Amino acid sequence: MQKEPFTLAAAQFPVAQNIKNNARHMIRLMRKAKKQGADIILFPEGALSGYAPFHNFHFDEEFWELLSRFNGLISESAKALELWVVYGTVRENRGYLPFNSLKILDSRGRLAGHYDKNRLYKTEKALFSEGTEGLTLTIKGHKCGFLVCYDNCFPELYSRYKKEGVELLFHAFFNAGHAFNKNMQTMIEANSIIRAADNGMVIVVSNSSESYSPLSARIVRPDASEVKTKRHVTSIAVDVFPPTHLDWTYP
Repeated sequence: MQKEPFTLAAAQFPVAQNIKNNARHMIRLMRKAKKQGADIILFPEGALSGYAPFHNFHFDEEFWELLSRFNGLISESAKALELWVVYGTVRENRGYLPFNSLKILDSRGRLAGHYDKNRLYKTEKALFSEGTEGLTLTIKGHKCGFLVCYDNCFPELYSRYKKEGVELLFHAFFNAGHAFNKNMQTMIEANSIIRAADNGMVIVVSNSSESYSPLSARIVRPDASEVKTKRHVTSIAVDVFPPTHLDWTYP
């Protein structure tokens, strides 16, 4: 397949327990991204479902019915806008704990794949099953990979994608709602830059914007340059891929 350039959007909004409100934010930002020429948009971890350890919800029948209905609405909106959509949600795992997952929809609103979070933080282990595989998809001729939040602490997950020829990585976070800034801000921002530089990838990052959030949505290039949003504001960062110009990068 011939490689074509395309436009990326990284979104942030205050992810909440309320699925309906989350969907409203997502559709509004999808429309905004499309107006700015985006071909694909990334939303945070738990963007539609909410993030279970933080929002303290239960996976009951009502939850699954509501989530299914709004998954359908996001699919319809993706189709209407002809926009690829990557967003965090929860995926059923019959007979076992569900997965903390990324759902990837193509520009016709069809399911292109799921990525299930491979590395669970300690508060997640009682709520989710751990994913065991990566996911690669080819979009406009470019191989793309996917990760979720705490995965960023494990360099081997990036190396795995690098070996598979991934050029573009979508990394969704939920790390927000803190009482104050912590040293984590320096670490989490530096991680995105170092992972991009070490692996020669562009990394698209999204996160909840609820204050205090240590990481705003951004698109990170392998030369350490970034296009990023203002912290704690519902917004999107937009950039063209592949980058038209890079400064010094690792060989």
